[in-house]
Amino acid sequence: MEEIAARGIAALPPTLLHAMDALVADNVLRAGFGSGRDGDYVDYFAEVKRAEFRAVNDQVGPAEIDRYLTLM
Repeated sequence: MEEIAARGIAALPPTLLHAMDALVADNVLRAGFGSGRDGDYVDYFAEVKRAEFRAVNDQVGPAEIDRYLTLM
């Protein structure tokens, strides 16, 4: 890990939200993907992925139900 840092290589984003922030900030990828008739592709893609992330994280799964609702 120290060798990676010494070479100036950044770690991968830990979450989808962090990855979308990095994508939006990356001018090289923005230039590569370009814009369509409806606007900037990177901004659109990032917003779709952020919405997907929120939709998944807003769900209560079986593990949470078992852990917290069985205490009542």
